[in-house]
Amino acid sequence: MDHIPAWKRIAIKNREADTSDDATALNVTTHLATANLSKREKRKIIRGEPDGNKSKKVANPNKKQKKDKAPREERVLNKEQVLKDQLRYLIDFYREKVGKLPQEVWEHKPARAQLGGPDEESEEKDSDKAQVVEVWKFSKQKQNWLLKHILDDIQIPEVYDELVYAYFKDLKGGSRLALMKSCQECIDRDEKAKLETQPTPEVRAETNQEEDEEKKESVDETEEGQKAEIKKAPISEVPPSAHQVQRAKRLLQYLEQE
Repeated sequence: MDHIPAWKRIAIKNREADTSDDATALNVTTHLATANLSKREKRKIIRGEPDGNKSKKVANPNKKQKKDKAPREERVLNKEQVLKDQLRYLIDFYREKVGKLPQEVWEHKPARAQLGGPDEESEEKDSDKAQVVEVWKFSKQKQNWLLKHILDDIQIPEVYDELVYAYFKDLKGGSRLALMKSCQECIDRDEKAKLETQPTPEVRAETNQEEDEEKKESVDETEEGQKAEIKKAPISEVPPSAHQVQRAKRLLQYLEQE
């Protein structure tokens, strides 16, 4: 066996390595040109990343994780326990300007949940004598909300009626006139609805005539017979509830006393 110098062995080894690299590059180039790959997959092949090993994203410790939603029943219950700021505004006004809250207010669950109860109210007043009492402050924004929902007995429950009357009886200026107009419109709608539900003499006569004709004729289940209807006066608007009318009348009485 002929002796091959070291420098020659190194040259042969380098030449073989270059040939191998050229073949690998040729295979990769042919694969990328003919294969139906996405840009992402092509970049992986060029970089030499193994297939199927997707780099996992590192979790960001500062990122807020989504909280699991509570069941709907629990969310509704929690919402019912929250006392609206506008109602708390009414309560604070009444306690400072009038006196002890009516017993009916404590029937409202959010008020009882936030204020505690009538016994705690008296204890709080006794303790306030020796402490600094937070003064009630007028809020135009909260008053506008109350004016907007004044006849809404869902937003402002019936148990707050006395507080509403006490707050709005001394209302001044254009807001007073606008509130009087809203109350009068509510009363007018109620009276109009009552008149519309009562059939007029013409409707009664027409109804009686149709009933007489039906008695004379035999029962016929034809299309014309099924379409026969008793004419009634249409109701254009949904009438207010009895409590809404009562609140409107009481408010109107207070506002007209000047």
